[in-house]
Amino acid sequence: MLGQTELGQLEFKRESLTEVVFDKILEGIIGKVLAPGTRVSEASLATQLGVSKTPVREALLRLKSMGLTEVAPDGLRVTQPSFERIRDAYEYRCGIEQMSAATASGRADSAEHAAITQAAELSLSAASVGDEAGFRSWDREFHRRVAHSAHNPMIREEVEKLLLLTSALRGRDAPARSNSVLCGDEHLRVAVAITAGDGATAAEVMARHIRYVMDMVLESFSFANQPAKSSHE
Repeated sequence: MLGQTELGQLEFKRESLTEVVFDKILEGIIGKVLAPGTRVSEASLATQLGVSKTPVREALLRLKSMGLTEVAPDGLRVTQPSFERIRDAYEYRCGIEQMSAATASGRADSAEHAAITQAAELSLSAASVGDEAGFRSWDREFHRRVAHSAHNPMIREEVEKLLLLTSALRGRDAPARSNSVLCGDEHLRVAVAITAGDGATAAEVMARHIRYVMDMVLESFSFANQPAKSSHE
């Protein structure tokens, strides 16, 4: 069963169908329209979305590789909230983005330095005026630009996947609000280190930045999942 609320049919351009289907199912998972533990099937989702099974199959395979769906005895299900899953995703992201920052420090050209610095400055500016949506947008763009500047397709692909995964887990299971100004400031510190060719500092600050966010998200998850107190306590 997919629950009482269905995803709704899509409007799309034919060439982007698979990506649109993926985004719609991911949105359903984050918003809990597809609640944790919900069984998902190609046929049912294809009917809801008004598409063929092929793009749904591709989307579900991608979600499974990310750890947002998993195989159960009765088929594929949306994963349950998990402290360990959030921790593991952020720890992996921390390792990959340390490498991303260090590698970009030795490979980025002057145009890429400027692009990374611009994203860092705009993320900090948005945070400073309380523009959370603007901050989130430039936050993602900053991390993507660093990964792109590493000139390593495997690093770029993993960073993109992990940005999506950690954002999804955070949005669904632990909607924590971290200190955006602090995060924006750390973006700028990473940008300065990359521009200076200082890979060790870039990696160190990037790792500290991601661990800080991880700690805030895990704290939020733990608070939201505390056992309910007895009325006798």
